Amino acid sequence: MKTIYLASIAALIMALGCNSGAPLTDSNSSSADNPKGNPDGLTASISFDEMEKTLQPINEGEQLTILFTYTNSGKAPLIITNAKGSCGCTSTEYSPKEPLQPGEKGTIRAVFDSAGKPQNNTKTITVSSNDPDGDKILTFHVYVEPTPQN
Repeated sequence: MKTIYLASIAALIMALGCNSGAPLTDSNSSSADNPKGNPDGLTASISFDEMEKTLQPINEGEQLTILFTYTNSGKAPLIITNAKGSCGCTSTEYSPKEPLQPGEKGTIRAVFDSAGKPQNNTKTITVSSNDPDGDKILTFHVYVEPTPQN
């Protein structure tokens, strides 16, 4: 009986002590103006000089390097988490690897291997970052002159 009495008192004290009457809120909540839930309301934003490029024709078997320059046009550090080509013929890398401060620039470098890819080619690169607008899709077009058949 004494154990039940002590447990009831402890439960009552906890219930009264934890309820301050104020509604529960999350100081890191997201909203329409703050979709990532950043408590300062500051977000990163990635802006590209060009999101689509049409390149000069190349010969089948050549490798072509394409550079896309971007800027952190937001008010918080920009973090690129991935840059991925649409197929195995396009490898990618990005720099810098560390967070980019507002106003700073970086580069996405893609290398397209045209072996076995004659004629018109359209390839994409998906860039993932902490920009609240989500992934960005970069596109390039190139005509690959087929290797003459003997």
